[in-house]
Amino acid sequence: MSDTNTNASNKPVDQIKLGRLRAAIWRVVTADGSTFHTFSVERNYKDGDSYKSTGSFALSDALALSKLADRVDSRIRQLNDAEFQRSLEEQPA
Repeated sequence: MSDTNTNASNKPVDQIKLGRLRAAIWRVVTADGSTFHTFSVERNYKDGDSYKSTGSFALSDALALSKLADRVDSRIRQLNDAEFQRSLEEQPA
């Protein structure tokens, strides 16, 4: 069994889209109650009449991936800062 699990709703805490790319940011709570964030990235494409997604990328996706990664980094840092501030506010005086 893993020592980590995602939040109760098992939904990302945020999503960032850039063209055909989408990053999902996940909040993970460990067994000892500490938290951290992870992310996953997918590329959407059309196959016939239906839309699908993949975790495979072409060279033509590289620049967009780097820009998306920068946005994910900034967002996770914001989320971490907000959680840290909340933890300070919850501490007894």
